Amino acid sequence: MENDWDKYRDKIIGLGEHSLHKSYYPELQKKIDSLEASQNNLQTILNSISDAIIIHDPNGRILSINDQTQAIYNINKQECNKYTVFDITSPEQDTSNLRAIWDDVIGNKPHIFEWIAKPVNSHSEIEIQVSVSPTLWNNQSAIVAVLRDFTERKKFEHELILAKEKAEKADQLKTEFLKNMSHEIRTPMNGIMGFSEMLTEKDLPEDLREYYAKIVQENSSDLLRIIDDILEISKLVAKQISVNKEVFCLNELLIRMHAEYTLMSKNDQVPIRIKDEIKHCNFRIYSDKIKLTKVMQKLLENAIKFTDMGFIELGYTISGDELVLYVKDTGIGIYAKNREIIFERFSKVNKEPSRSGGLGLGLAISHEYAKLLEGAITIDSEVGKGSTFYFKVPYKKN
Repeated sequence: MENDWDKYRDKIIGLGEHSLHKSYYPELQKKIDSLEASQNNLQTILNSISDAIIIHDPNGRILSINDQTQAIYNINKQECNKYTVFDITSPEQDTSNLRAIWDDVIGNKPHIFEWIAKPVNSHSEIEIQVSVSPTLWNNQSAIVAVLRDFTERKKFEHELILAKEKAEKADQLKTEFLKNMSHEIRTPMNGIMGFSEMLTEKDLPEDLREYYAKIVQENSSDLLRIIDDILEISKLVAKQISVNKEVFCLNELLIRMHAEYTLMSKNDQVPIRIKDEIKHCNFRIYSDKIKLTKVMQKLLENAIKFTDMGFIELGYTISGDELVLYVKDTGIGIYAKNREIIFERFSKVNKEPSRSGGLGLGLAISHEYAKLLEGAITIDSEVGKGSTFYFKVPYKKN
C-alpha cells in the first residue's frame, strides 16, 4: 500500500512534475506532508515498543506488524500478509474460541487473554498475554493485537507459589516440632524430677537408690541430647558452623565409636558389628573429624533406635577419590516415598510422639554436615528388612 501511495500520490493531487496545476494546491500538499510525518512518527513509536503488535483481519490474516513482532516471531515485515495468527500459535493451544473472541472485538468488545505462541520455523514456545481491540485498516474492520511475553512473570508466579507452599509446609513442620518437643522434653524431665524426689526418701533401700539414680542419669542424658540437637540445628540454619579439617586415623575413630555404642546399647539381641578390615589397617585421611564423627553418631543412633532384632554394622569402602562410610541395620526399613522426608528439619515419618522418641533432627543434622563436607547421604532400604545409610564424602589420603 505504501508503494502504491508513493506512486500515485503526486498525480492524485496534481502535484507531479508534469502537472499544470502545481501552484494551485499548496495547502493540500502541506496537509499531506503533515499526515505522512504523523504516520512515520506513529510507526517509529510502534517499532520502539517492546511488545509485539499485530494488525490482522477478522479471519486472522496478518496485515501489518511492528519490528518486535518481526524479531520475535520470525515474520518478514514485507511478507507478513502471507501469514495468519494461526501460523504463530502453538499446536498445543486450544483455538476453538478464538473466532468468537474476534467477533466480540469487531463488535467493540476488547478482550485480554493468555495464549501460547510459537515463532515461525521454531520449536520454542512462548507464553504470552494478548490484548485485542478493534481498529480500521484501509477502511475495513480489523483487529490490533498486543502480544506481551510473560514467560518470566509466569516463572516468577510459579516460584512464588512454590515459596508459599514451602513456607506453609515449614510452618506446619515447626508446629509439629513444637508439639513433639513438648512431649520429648517433658518425658525425661518428669523422670528426673520424679525419681530425684524419691531419692530423698530416708529409708530407701540401696539397690533401689542405685536404680533410681541410674534412671535420673539416663533421663538427664536424653534431655541433654535433645537440647544439643536443637542448638546444633539452629547453628546450622544460621550458618554459624565452619569446616575445620585435620589429619586423623579413620580406623581409630570407628573402632572407638564401635566400643562406645556397644557399651551404650540397651539391646543385647542387636550386636553392633564393625567391618573386620578396619581393625587391621591404619587409614589416615584429611577431613573434619568432629563433623564426620557426628554424622556417623547420628546414623548409629538412628539404627539403634529402629532395630529390635538382627544386627547393626558400620564400616567404609573407597570408591575413586570418594570415601563411602556406611551404617547397616536389620530394622524396620523405610518406604521409598519417605526417603527424602527423613532428611528434612523437624520431620518424622511418624509425626506423633512415640516410645522411640526424638525430634526428627538427627538425620537432618547429618544431612547438613554432609553438605558442609561437600558430600551426601544416600539410603538403600526395604521395609521389614532394614536399611543401609551411605555417607559419601571426598577425602585426601595421608
